[in-house]
Amino acid sequence: HAATPLTTNARAVVALSNRLAADSLMVGTEHLLLALLAYRDEEGMPTRAATWLDENAGPVEALETAAQEIAGLTAGAAAATNAMRSRSAARGLELASALAQPAGSEHLLMGVLLAAVIDNNPNAAAEIVCRGVGVELGACVERLQASCGVSELQREAANRAC
Repeated sequence: HAATPLTTNARAVVALSNRLAADSLMVGTEHLLLALLAYRDEEGMPTRAATWLDENAGPVEALETAAQEIAGLTAGAAAATNAMRSRSAARGLELASALAQPAGSEHLLMGVLLAAVIDNNPNAAAEIVCRGVGVELGACVERLQASCGVSELQREAANRAC
């Protein structure tokens, strides 16, 4: 997403989510979650989001399986143009950009979770992550927010900006 200032790793995650959705109708939050979990940098290290998920919502394999199942529901549809994102995925990228510039993988994850909160519209990634963490969406966002070092003021500003 060219208008969203992202870190190198976050840009690679977004590109991977596009590839993962190649046989789907559009890029959904489940594809972003799969990409956050799968991507490794040039040193083989996972994203900050994947590390947080492993520590708080793991095991990562269970999250991957749940996201793959949802992604499989839309597979075989008309191929995604990779410019088409679900509303929740697009909103998650907007919110990530409003939280930090450049936004990292942890901000991408927080943006997707916040999109579900702000729009009062659950998305696949938020449901999978919250189920893994074992708490309601609001509590899940608060845990991630504290871990990311995102202040309440930054979160409120992101809510207003989007």
